[in-house]
Amino acid sequence: MNLSARSLLCLPVLLAAAGCNPGIETVLLTGVVNDAPYDEGLPLADVEIATLDGNLEPFSEATTDASGAFSVEIAAAQDLFLELNGAGLAPTIFAGEAGIFDLQVEEGSLYALPEDYPAAVAEAFGDCAGDGTGGVVEGEVRVYMPGEEDDDVSLVGTAWVIAYNEAGEGFEACYLDEDGEPAPDDQEQTNATGRFAVFGLEPGAHILEVAYGDRPASGQDPSSTEAWYWYYKVNMVADGLAPFYPAWVEFTD
Repeated sequence: MNLSARSLLCLPVLLAAAGCNPGIETVLLTGVVNDAPYDEGLPLADVEIATLDGNLEPFSEATTDASGAFSVEIAAAQDLFLELNGAGLAPTIFAGEAGIFDLQVEEGSLYALPEDYPAAVAEAFGDCAGDGTGGVVEGEVRVYMPGEEDDDVSLVGTAWVIAYNEAGEGFEACYLDEDGEPAPDDQEQTNATGRFAVFGLEPGAHILEVAYGDRPASGQDPSSTEAWYWYYKVNMVADGLAPFYPAWVEFTD
């Protein structure tokens, strides 16, 4: 699940506790779209929201009102994909799992970013970004601490991120150094900023792997190292942006 939208989506354990009700086909999703993540943004009007079901089929549409609010039906008890578009905005993508109850999104969980934002991200990550074209997944890795505000939770400076397309081809993330500058070519993990970005992704389904611990060497069995992995779904669109503020990893002793 893209945990940037975590609050609107029921976790599998909640679905199991609630029981499976095949009679529930849709639930209502409501919330506000802002122009920045966390509690730093302002509401955005006239943002078009397109939802897709677990088969990546278009399901419903909505538009935010003058206060950035929206209400839309989504397919119940399955994967959920949201694409946000609007004048002057980059196509912004979220994904998660819908439950069997009506859901309200917490403030700051859904947001759309300016159309020039992907270019600014490419510039921030320097040569690693290549020509900056294609889809972009970017964000910052934080430790999940229940009850804490997202932007108060510790950044993870020892994580690595890889995006895999449907063919299993992996795209390594770019990173920043401790001063927030483009990292040297031999840096293979986040630093003090927790920031990462993956560039040049084609449209279609991807899996984002976020991990930390002892990174396996090339060809090494991952289970032979002390590393922890989390996986998130992304349905990339042409020149789209999938932001992860934050990309959660759970605390592990």
